[in-house]
Amino acid sequence: MTPDQLHYIGEALYGPHYKAALANGLGVSHRTIDRWLTGRFRIPYSTEAKLVKICLDQLVNLDELARQRRETLSDLLDMIEG
Repeated sequence: MTPDQLHYIGEALYGPHYKAALANGLGVSHRTIDRWLTGRFRIPYSTEAKLVKICLDQLVNLDELARQRRETLSDLLDMIEG
């Protein structure tokens, strides 16, 4: 995973001020996130696996929200995007 990919995923999950939430979700410090984003340290494969799990959990949450609202996940994502 590249620093740009980490940035993209972090922002997609938590918004433009994502670093603290991402660090919390991954169980690392804010400084570790900064080190990964600058490329000073390689992003471990275990972190990639945790990010995949976080993304899948978010999809499940969105799907459940859509079911509660009797909408499809696609409809809900369209609503969020604009």
